[in-house]
Amino acid sequence: MALLLHSGESGFAIVIAVALGLIMILVALTMTIRSQGDQILASTRKETERSLAAAEKGVSYYQAFLNSNRLLPRYPDCTQDRTSSGTCPDSGSQKSWSNPSAIPGMSDSPCTGSSASTATIQGNADTNQWNLVDTNDSSKGQYKLVSYKIADSGDDTLQAMGILTIEGRITNSTANSKANKSISRVQVAIPVNLPSINSVPIPGVWIGDSTTNSGTGGNTIQGNVLVNSCNVTLSDIEIDRSTPQYSAMYTNLRMPSVPTMPEAANNSVTPRVAGTISLGTINTDTTLPRLTGDTPDLPITFNGQSRYVYLATDIVRSGGSTALTITPGKKVVIFLSGNTSKNVDIYHECGSVSGCLPTDFQIFGTKPSGGEICLNGNHLLDAFILAPTYTVGVAGGGNSGGINGSIWANQWSNDSGCGSNSNNVVVRQSANWSELTGLQPDSSELPLSIKSIRSWKRNVVN
Repeated sequence: MALLLHSGESGFAIVIAVALGLIMILVALTMTIRSQGDQILASTRKETERSLAAAEKGVSYYQAFLNSNRLLPRYPDCTQDRTSSGTCPDSGSQKSWSNPSAIPGMSDSPCTGSSASTATIQGNADTNQWNLVDTNDSSKGQYKLVSYKIADSGDDTLQAMGILTIEGRITNSTANSKANKSISRVQVAIPVNLPSINSVPIPGVWIGDSTTNSGTGGNTIQGNVLVNSCNVTLSDIEIDRSTPQYSAMYTNLRMPSVPTMPEAANNSVTPRVAGTISLGTINTDTTLPRLTGDTPDLPITFNGQSRYVYLATDIVRSGGSTALTITPGKKVVIFLSGNTSKNVDIYHECGSVSGCLPTDFQIFGTKPSGGEICLNGNHLLDAFILAPTYTVGVAGGGNSGGINGSIWANQWSNDSGCGSNSNNVVVRQSANWSELTGLQPDSSELPLSIKSIRSWKRNVVN
């Protein structure tokens, strides 16, 4: 009987053994599958980290690109919607990276505009172009621009917030589908600072669209020199090196225009009407303002200040000596429609007069072309001169002579007819932007500056 029972149980043991074997197989398969899944997840995470690192390299590249091309941060990569192929249709006056020639101050010239050519800027605006993180190692991945847009910063101290979106990827030369590529997208917010004229050194001399390359031709400038014209070589501009804070530099800023001359004064009515006082040609000794007699000169509000405003045709010598004297402490403006000759002595020296500034005396050249302002630099003249179409020269100079203030003109003369080839200091910069109300350049053309990234986030790749 016992033998029969044991014989019947033998089949049951086989079933148990088979079941245990199946369970062990299932456990092993589960562990294998889980291990493979972990390996795939780890590999995917690693590839994602690598593509994210490539995207961040792209962010760093475009940060440096914007920092080197300070005119660009205020403009988007494309003002319109791109076509299905990714092409930007911007043209004409639409200002964007894709159409950089429309951006004020942008130029392919090596002496002005962006440090990059318009072709380079357009290349950086190409959203179809993948760029290698390391040209010597393609395994480090690639990045490309998705977009750069301008948003309201919500901060009165900032011009705007630049929203830069970059993609990074890890791929190989045979990968043709997203399944074989790891792509990450990063979006960062870059604060863009408001431009400030105070960030630009005020020039003692500003040379506009000069057609010559003579610079200041040996004449020494004790101040900053701004140059618009690529014809002028900076090495031809003599800066007083005893003051290392001064330099000569090219600029995209445009010289301000001569302000509008106030309407003419009228002395034939009662009460008299203040305005621009016509002097005709000054060729005899003259002192301004004229404050005696039956009709003393009347000041008028000009550029926010009370000034005596005059119109002179020419300031020249006739016969004997001719001297034009500006009374220190009085604010005088002369609109010059003709020329001045260097054999005329013009005097305005503040000395110890309280509150007197070199910018109290201003000369504006209004001749459309070919004008000359030739100054005698054998004595000190405190003045600000703005003559965008004129050639200006200073004869003499030295320790006790020259111009104390600023001269902004189209061209500098160092020939004997208008100036001199002396290496004396002929201009000493002594003004600041706050003194030049109404005469500051258009700050909208100033390069912007960017700050550190304010926010960072990953976006979904479509």
